[in-house]
Parts: sequence; structure tokens; C-alpha cells
Amino acid sequence: MPEDLSDDPSMNSILQLLRDQFGIDFSLYKTTTVTRRIQRRIGLLFHKSVQAYAEQLEHDAEELNSLYQDLLIGVTQFFRDPEAFSLLERDIIPQLLDQVPPGEDLRVWAAGCATGEEAYSLAMMFHEHMTARERPINLKILATDVHPLSLEVASAGLYGEDQLANVSQARLDRYFTRRAGGLQVTQDLRQLIIFARHNVTKDAPFTKMHFISCRNMLIYFQNPAQRSVLSLFHFGLVSQGVLFLGASESVGPLADEFVTIDEHWKIYRKRRDIHLLTQMRLPMARGGVRRPPMAIELPRPPSTDPVLLHTYDKLLDRFMPPSFLVDSELGLIDSFAGAEELLKVRRRRPSSHILELIDGELRTVVGGAIQRALKEQGAVSYTGVRVPDGPDGERRCTLQAEAFLHPRTGTRHVLVSFHGLTESQPRPTNGDRAAAPSVDVDSFSRDHLSELETELAYTRETLQATIEELETSNEEMQATNEELVASNEELQSTNEELHSVNEELYTVNAEYQQKIVELKELNTDMAHLLEGTDVGTVFLDRELRVRRLTSRIASVFRFQPFDIGRRISDFSHNIVRPQLIDDIERVCATGQVIEDEVRDRGSVPYFLRILPYRITRTGEPDPGDDASKIDGVVLTLTDISALDKARAHLAELSAIVESSDDAIIGNTLAGKITTWNRGAVRLYGYPAGEAIGHGLDMLMQEGTEAELVPLLDRIRRGETVEHVRLLSRHRDGHHVEVSTMISPIQDRVGLIVGVSAIGRDIVPLIDAQRALEGHQRRITSLLEQAEEGARRREQFIAMLSHELRNPLAAVMNATTLIKKQPELESVSRCQAVIERQARHMKRLLDDLLDVSRITRGKFQLVDDDIDLRTSIEAAIESTSPLFTERGVKLETSLPRQPMPVRGDAGRLMQVVVNLLSNAANYSPRASTVRLLVTSEHGRGVLRVMDHGVGIESELQSKIFDLFVQSEQRLDRSRGGLGVGLSLAKNIVDLHGGTIEVQSDGPGKGSDFKVTLPLLPSSRALAGAEMPQLPRSDRCRIVLVDDQADSREMLRMLLESRDHVVIDVEDGPSAIEVISREKPDVAFIDIGLPAMNGYEVAQRLRGQPALNDVLLVALTGYGAPSDVSAAHAAGFDEHLIKPAELAKLEKILAARKPGVAH
Repeated sequence: MPEDLSDDPSMNSILQLLRDQFGIDFSLYKTTTVTRRIQRRIGLLFHKSVQAYAEQLEHDAEELNSLYQDLLIGVTQFFRDPEAFSLLERDIIPQLLDQVPPGEDLRVWAAGCATGEEAYSLAMMFHEHMTARERPINLKILATDVHPLSLEVASAGLYGEDQLANVSQARLDRYFTRRAGGLQVTQDLRQLIIFARHNVTKDAPFTKMHFISCRNMLIYFQNPAQRSVLSLFHFGLVSQGVLFLGASESVGPLADEFVTIDEHWKIYRKRRDIHLLTQMRLPMARGGVRRPPMAIELPRPPSTDPVLLHTYDKLLDRFMPPSFLVDSELGLIDSFAGAEELLKVRRRRPSSHILELIDGELRTVVGGAIQRALKEQGAVSYTGVRVPDGPDGERRCTLQAEAFLHPRTGTRHVLVSFHGLTESQPRPTNGDRAAAPSVDVDSFSRDHLSELETELAYTRETLQATIEELETSNEEMQATNEELVASNEELQSTNEELHSVNEELYTVNAEYQQKIVELKELNTDMAHLLEGTDVGTVFLDRELRVRRLTSRIASVFRFQPFDIGRRISDFSHNIVRPQLIDDIERVCATGQVIEDEVRDRGSVPYFLRILPYRITRTGEPDPGDDASKIDGVVLTLTDISALDKARAHLAELSAIVESSDDAIIGNTLAGKITTWNRGAVRLYGYPAGEAIGHGLDMLMQEGTEAELVPLLDRIRRGETVEHVRLLSRHRDGHHVEVSTMISPIQDRVGLIVGVSAIGRDIVPLIDAQRALEGHQRRITSLLEQAEEGARRREQFIAMLSHELRNPLAAVMNATTLIKKQPELESVSRCQAVIERQARHMKRLLDDLLDVSRITRGKFQLVDDDIDLRTSIEAAIESTSPLFTERGVKLETSLPRQPMPVRGDAGRLMQVVVNLLSNAANYSPRASTVRLLVTSEHGRGVLRVMDHGVGIESELQSKIFDLFVQSEQRLDRSRGGLGVGLSLAKNIVDLHGGTIEVQSDGPGKGSDFKVTLPLLPSSRALAGAEMPQLPRSDRCRIVLVDDQADSREMLRMLLESRDHVVIDVEDGPSAIEVISREKPDVAFIDIGLPAMNGYEVAQRLRGQPALNDVLLVALTGYGAPSDVSAAHAAGFDEHLIKPAELAKLEKILAARKPGVAH
């Protein structure tokens, strides 16, 4: 087996197998690392040659996987190099948190994360700092590696206690949970990290990163790969982003683009935000171990004149000294004027590295000169440099090395020139020295001294070059040390692995079978994926021909399965976008992505995306590589109807929030205000511009700010705080007591990112609560009164029954007597009884209706300027028969001058009648009742004094309540319902007066006093004469009523007044008779069966021939709404049953003029 495996041709096939199977180009790795690992595997399998091992790998997938595992060195641990992590924790992370606003994600990339220990270490430190600052945990850590098994371990987050030796106990308690087999990271920490497979030498970098950690991975790469990876890291970092490398690594050629934060621990900050002209991917090697490139290919002009190039070459050959041009990696780019004679090309797999092309002492001088030129960024010169000339000859010259830096790209090159080459001369021998002529001693000494000085300078330069080579070797030794550490760890795990190998072998076949099943399922799933998606998709080739489509797109372009291969322009579509085909052609030509919202002709909204279909040189799809070839277009249409509705809903919610009277405020977890609605402006007085960005404590009353701290702590734990009362401060300084509900705001993954506070001014509520307490006290009293009222209602019902039965009994007895004794005297007496009892019943009903109107607020007065004396005299006249019947004397005293008041004469008369009736009813026979009327201080005073039964003292305060009487006995000789005084009080109150009672107790009489405000005596007063019964002309009348008795009595009453009456009992008959007879007046009952009175009136008013007929509604309902409904239906007048003859004659007398009969 050869000592240098890199020269063995079988290495090509081994690296190719690894590349084909695992997608990793190990030719980018350092040759020593790769060959050492392969030698280890060869030794374990006792192979005698690399070729034999390569032949086994071709058919042994397991051994190929074992070699792959060996080549991926995954040495890592928690908080590796504690001093470096201490520096990050102390200085770097706080600076990053200051740099990134709280509302923006802080992005971290842990490249080459292996089994995840370093990624979790970074996550713990960042999480601790964010929590301490009370800022949202908007941390995104991308942890990547090329090894799938390592990523599985990292994703599981389960580690043994020995692996956690560098983790403090506090962090173990906070971030780990004990499980079978070790300790596992908590879900809160795990969800901060995304583990993904990623090859930094091939895949595109992640961008907008604030921190990238890649420790002890670059040491295994060759220089071109290191340069490419560093360029990708530079591209992925934001400006001022931080790069964290291993202690044996550096940024190398990109040193000018980074600021060194710590040289020892290799922490750098990106200097500026530029894009370096560097390949984003390294090309895949075609075979063999990768050598340093010949040169970086410089961009060429679009066209070059061959004649001009030939002229340039001639000029360079004529005027340039022997020289060659190298890059900063010492790769040969060009040679001039015969300098290529100094170079020696190796036999197999030649290298472009300049030091591998030069032999002898010249290699050391050239290497030292180049290193000094690069380091000093200028020119260096060595004199007396010996240059070999043939097998035996040598020449002396001056060697000059000068470095050149490109100002824009930072690329560095070095020109090495040889000046003053002398003619070739043979090297001196012993015989030549003996034959040499004598020379002057002083001259010889001077020459010899000069030669020694030259050799000393040459030796110094050589020593400097050797020192620089040693520094380079030291870096390689550090890399070797890393490999040794990895080897030790691997040896420790080998014994355990060997024990499990046999068990694994038994399960391999079963696993392979399972993988085959999974692969088939995956292929089936992929076959159905495009068809099952709800996104309309069509793939077009370079010529815009249909390559593949989904059925969802057919509703837009009307595709059929046989349309594959036709141009997209051949199809019509219903998208309202005339330039759609032009857009597709532009994307195919330029690679520019087009995204827009469109609608079809049915106004269905879609999200349109037109993307270039990119492929690599090998033909694989690669949408992320802008440099790849465009091989077609992908067009997608996504129905966004739900999104459209969501936007409208969001706008509606925003409008609701903005228009709410409640203060709705959005805050960060640190208590900073982010949103502020109009309700907040109204409640606190601050406009949005003054509030947003400030802390919530600005709204708190001085000394109460600490109340917010426990509330925000509860919100961070995910709790909702409801209806907490806070004493807040208005902008003008006054206090505002606010009921606040505080809720956490969560993002889509459930992380709490903010706080919502809804505040409502509860000062009115507090006042209402205080009023409610007073109401509660009153309610207690009212409940007691309600019980008393219930008792009174029961008594009232009993009284009402008694009061109604008594007149009914009298009426029925009188009717019977008329039938049995028809003589005139008996009939007259019975008629008087019937009339008196009917009036009594009418008075009871009127009182009940008045009570109902008062309780419903419908009681109305007819206001006029009247003489109070007229109402009093009418009351005296009305009650005079009662006093005579009861045997009670009435004495009156009224002033002679008028007593003008503003009011309703009838209602005031009703008050006086009630007081006089009560006095007559409750006074003993032969006693006297006094009625005294005077004027006092602009008010009329009426007093009714009797010597009757009197009123108990405790009842005097309730005597004006409904259903209250001084005595409740089975003896109802005095009658009454207990509503008269209540009506009197309400009528007096409506007139602006007062009514009160005074009694010394039972048996001592009572004194009722009424006062009313008087008008100035100059005011004209309305006449108070009693109207005379009008006499109407003879009329033709139709009477409609379904109640036969009521209809017959009213007909007889009207006929007794010499009117002609036709009576009917229902609506249809009424319409027929009225249409035929065309009477002067029609009295129509409202409550008719089948067709009510309103409908009858409406139909009659629809006949123009009946316009002169006077329609009068007869009903038991007399509310204003009932009167309005009658007029709306077409009635001219409205009468309440029972209709008095005077009102009937008044209506008949005022009818429209018609034909007299």
C-alpha cells in the first residue's frame, strides 16, 4: 500500500462513490484528513491495497456508509471552550439584542451543528438574555449539518449526564427534563431551533443572519472550499453580524471584510454590507483529490480582438523581465519572458501551486518573498539570488515580489520578477580553484565580505520564510489535534458500537424492507400531490408548451388531458389580465418572478405567481440558484376567497376596535404601547402620537405603577386578567378609575408576543352601584309595600265584586218588577233605580279607566282658563241629592270674586265631587259638612270638613294610595273602591296643586285641604255654562253591532228621537246595507266577528258614492291610540260605550249636510 494515497488512482473511484451515494464532495476536504480515514478503514479490513478496498466499496453499501461516518468528524459538546462562551454571554449577545429591535426576529445559524450541543448552548444563552430583558422570545436558530443521524440525535435532544458536564445546575433545572436514558431539552427550548440538513459547500446560504457559529469545521476543508464557505457566511450575515469560528480557524482572505472582536477565540463582525464576487457553490470534482485551482477566472470582456492579444503578448515578452503572476493562495496564473523555465511540473496530477513547481533553495526564497509582499501589501526585493541553470550551472539575479489589491473585490495577486540574470557559468571545482590566478588580498577580502553580507541577508529572508511556513504548519497541527480528539472519542464509542452491531444486522433486512415500502408510498404520495392540491398549477417548458398541470387550473384555462405539449397561448382563459401571456414570456426570458392578485370574470380572487423553472447543469430542478439555467415557467393560481373575506373581516374588526368607546390598547411584554384607539383617546386624553412608544406606567396614578408588574407576569405565563380595577391618570391630571381586562397576544406558533388591554371608565358604574345600594334599601321597603299592595288588591277585587253586584242586583230586581207590575208608578220608580244604578256603574268604570290611564301615563287634561268657583258649584249641585239622601247638611262658603285657574273644569269638578261624596258617605245623619273656599297668597284653597268616622293616624300617609280605605268591613253600606282619593291627588298634582288630610283619629272627623295656583284676575275665563242637549234633524241611520241587546236598546233610543234606524249584526251585511241605503250616519262596532269595524270602514271609504256618509266608531276602548286607529281606518267620530244620548245627538246635529227625510 503506497504511503501517499492521494497518488493512488483508486482514490478517484472511492471519492466518486461517496459523492454519488451521499452527495458530499470529500475532494474539498484536506487530503491528509481523507487519506488518514481511508487508511484506518483499510487497516481494519486487512486490505493490502487501495484498489482492493475500492472494489469492496462498489458492492458493499454498509462499508461505504461506515467510511462516510468516519469521514464526518462530529466532535462537539455543550459550552465547548467555556471562556469563549463566557465572552459571548458577557459582550456579544447583549450587543446583538441592542442591535435588533424587539419586534424583529433575531436569526442565528449554527453551521455544522453535529448532534446539537452547541446549538442548544447558544439557544440557552440567547433565551436567558431575552427573558431578562422582558422582550418577546422571537429567536430563530437554524442548526444545520450534512449528517442525518446526527440531526436525528439533535432533534431528539436527549443526552447523557456525562455529555452535560459543562451545563450548570441552574440551566439543567430550567431547560432539561429527566427521561429514561438521560436528560431531554424542554419543549420551550426545542421549539426555538430548526434542525435541517444543509451542505455549506453546495447549498445556498441562509440569509439575514445576525449570528453565525461554525466552529472547527473549516479546518477540514482545503483553501478554496474555506474561501467559498467564508464568502457564503459573509453573504448570509447582515451588516454588523457576528461570525464565531474555531480557535484554529480565521477569515483568511476576507480579513478586510471583517472586524476582529477577539483574535484568540476567532470572533468577527461583518464590516459592511456588500456582495463579494465569489462563486456561491464550488463545482463538483470529476475525480481525484481536489487540488488548489490554477487561478480565479477573471471576467472577460464581451469580445476580444485576437490580433490585439497577439500584440500584447509580444510587448510582454519584449519588455517584461522573467516573471510569473500568482494569486493570494499561491496558485499560478501566468508566466512571462521565459520564467516558465524555472518551474518543474510533476508527473501525475500536476498542481498549480507555485511552491510545488519550484525546487531547491529558490522555493524558500520565492515563498518568503510572496508572503512578505502579501503581508506588507507592497514590493520586496532580494539580491544575489541563485537561480539554477542546467544540471551544473547557476545564475545570480535580483528577485522582486510585488502585491496588487483590487479596490472593489478585495482580490490580491503577486508578481514575482527576476532582474539582472547573468550569463550562465559553471560551478567552481577544486581544480579550478588551484588554477585560479592570484588576486589582491584587500580586494579579495572586500569581495568575500560582500558575498558574506549577501548570504546573510539571503539567510535572513530564508529564515523569515521558514517562520511563516512554520506558522502554516502550526495551523495544520491544530487541525490534526482536532482529529486526534475525535479519534479518541471514536475509540471510546467503538466498544459499545461493536456490541450493538450484531443486533443491528438482524434488523437491517427488516429496515430495508420497510424503507422500500416507504419509498413506494412516497412515490404514490408524490403522484397524487399535484392532483390533490387545491392550487391551480401548470408547468411550461422553454417554448411555453404545457408540460404538466393540475385539474384545478382547468377551470381557468379549459385544459384537457390531451393538451399536454400545446403552447399556452393557444388557450383562452377567464383571468382579467390581458398581459398574462406577455408576463409568462417575460419571466421565461428574464427569470424575474411575478406575483399579483387577480380576478376571473366571475370576480373570484386569485393569487397569481409566475416563477422561472430553473435547473442545474446536471438537469436537476434548483429554484434557489439564480445562476442556474431557466428551462421553463411555473404558473400557479391560488383561490384567495377566504383570504379576501378575512381581510374584509379584519378591516371590520379594526373599524369596531377603532370606534369602540372602550380603550383598547396593544402593548409589548415590556409594557410599551403599540396601538391606541379612539376610545383610549377619550378615556385618557392622550392622542395616539403621544401615547404609542411610551410605557403603560404613564397612565397610572402616581404611586400605583407597581401594580402593573404582577399583572404582566401573569400575562407572560399565558393567563388572562379580567376586570381588575386600576386607578389611572388622565392627561389633564384628574383621576380615572378603570376596569381593565388584560389578555396575552399569541403568534401563530403560540408564543406570547404582546399584551391586549381593554379599559372601561367605571366611575359611572361606581355611582350606579352606590345608587343601587340605595335602591336596594328602597326595594326592601317596596317589597313590604308590594305585599301590602297585594293584600289591598285582593280586598279591592272583593270590593269591586260587591260594588258591581249591588247595582246589577238592583237593575235585575227593577226589571223583574216592571214585568210583574206594569202600572205607571212602579215603572217610573223602577226606571229611576235602573238609571241611578247604571250611572253608579258607569262612575265605577270611569274611575277604573282613569286609574289605568294615570298608571300608564296616558291621563290627559283639557287645559283652559276657567273660574274655579264654577267647577265647585257644579260639584255641589251634583252631590246635593246624595247629601239629602244621607241626611247630612252641607254648608258652603265661596268668594264672590272669580278664582281664575288654568286647568280642566271637568276634572276639578271630579275632585270636589269625590271629597264631598266621601264626606256625605262617612258622616252620621244630622251632622254638618262644611265647604270653605278662600284665596291665600295667590293660591285658591278649598277645605272640606266633616264630623264623620275620621282617619287613623297611621293611615293618613297612605290614604291617597290606590285601593286604600279607612275601614274594610263586610258592611259595604258606604260603597267605594278606594280609588277616588288617589285619582283626586293625581288630578290636583297635574294642575300644580296640593291635597292633604288632617284627622285627630277615628270618630273625630277629617279635614281635606286642596290648594291650586291662581291666574292673574285680568285673564279672560272660559264659559262654564252647562251645555244643553242638542236636537238634531231626522236622520237615516244604520246601526252595526253583534251584541243583540246593546244593538236593540240603542236602536230604540235613536228611534225615540224620531230617527229612522236599520240595524245589522256583522261586517259583510253592514257593507251591503250601507252601500244600498246610503244613510246619513252609520254607527259601527269595532269588535265585529269575521270582519272588524276597521275593515268595514276601509271598504266603505273605498266607494266614492259613500263619501257623505258619517261613520262613527262604537267601542269600549278609549285610549288616544284607539281614537287614532279609528280615524286612520276612515271613521269620522269615536264614541266609547255606553254612549250617552247627549253625545249621540251632538254628533248627529253636526253631521255633513245631506238629503232630509
